[in-house]
Amino acid sequence: MRELLANPVVAMILMLGSLVLIHELGHYLVGIWCGVAVEKFSIGFGSNITSFRRGQTQFSVGWIPLGGYVKFYGSTRNEQVPRHVQGLLFWNAPVWKRLLIVAAGPVANFLLAFFIFWALVFRGIEYPPPVVGDVIEGGRAQVAGILPGDRIVEIEGEKTETWGDIERLFQRSPERSLSILVNRQDAQVQLAVTPESVTGRTIFGSQAKIGRVGISLGYPSAVVTMTSESSPLYRAGVRTGDKFDSWYSGGAWVKIHGLHDTLRLLRQWRTSGDQEVRLRLRPVRIVDDKKNGAIEDESAPEREVTLKPGQWPGVEDSDTPRTYARKLGVVDSHLTIGLANGSLERTLLPGDRLIEWDHVAVKNIFHLNELMEAWAKSSVTLTIDRDLKTIEIEVPLKAIE
Repeated sequence: MRELLANPVVAMILMLGSLVLIHELGHYLVGIWCGVAVEKFSIGFGSNITSFRRGQTQFSVGWIPLGGYVKFYGSTRNEQVPRHVQGLLFWNAPVWKRLLIVAAGPVANFLLAFFIFWALVFRGIEYPPPVVGDVIEGGRAQVAGILPGDRIVEIEGEKTETWGDIERLFQRSPERSLSILVNRQDAQVQLAVTPESVTGRTIFGSQAKIGRVGISLGYPSAVVTMTSESSPLYRAGVRTGDKFDSWYSGGAWVKIHGLHDTLRLLRQWRTSGDQEVRLRLRPVRIVDDKKNGAIEDESAPEREVTLKPGQWPGVEDSDTPRTYARKLGVVDSHLTIGLANGSLERTLLPGDRLIEWDHVAVKNIFHLNELMEAWAKSSVTLTIDRDLKTIEIEVPLKAIE
């Protein structure tokens, strides 16, 4: 049922049909209350889906839910009407009753909107919590020490209850040092971050200077991208598009949750001296779902590989999980093509990793967005990594937009 209601066509029919039904019910009920006989009550146009008579009124539902009408007996002065409704004619009703009947439809729609609004107020609207999903490498947040999973509870002494509060406070403070308080593993940590000044778009669509620290909502997928054939993970069988699903520990398979868990484990396996690690991988491809847009398809069967962390490069004190993973030839898939549509379908392929935009190294997804926003030419030269080989391709800008 939920999938059916999520269909845009079904949702539109239900929305328009409800508005029309409430509008016409307003006319109908007030007409009955004023003692005026109703000849026809119709919802929708075109051929009838159903039609039946109840008392002196003919009810019908049409196929096209773009309107409806209520016809009262005696709507015009000289209308011929059955004898049994002679005393119940619209034209013979007092003026104030006719005004009430005519106004009842719009008033019913207004009351509907009023009740919906207050229902949302009392029920509440769920907003994303102020929890950091990902920290972009090289961004101001990483420099400040913000970590994935941190819950930002205060910025400059102002409480943050939703992700929207975080965005608002950071965006309005470019290049201004801000004191922030985060909850991290049941402890509170005080940090300071200076949002980078970038050109972004306001809620009205105009460009303006806003602050950005390099954090995002939601936890990134554990799908990895390989960058080198000499990588020990590549030699073990890990490929671009693989998702780390679980690993064997303590006599049981332990689920791996997201990208940060994946990168943390790579570093942990090396520092803990594990000689072999059994790992289950699941190839993931992005598909265009008509209902939900681009989604991960995990229908492919999983496979098992054996890693030998004891033979990997050593971990230095300065190595973060992300930088150590890069030593192993593993990066996240933020800049990796998952699905190319339209005219790009034969130009960019799933698994292509974007390296440069017009010979400018792309640092992260935010940097890519800036480059695209500032680009004014009709095409651009992209440097990409395809099957671990670097190539250049010319891409029409309209297709990217």
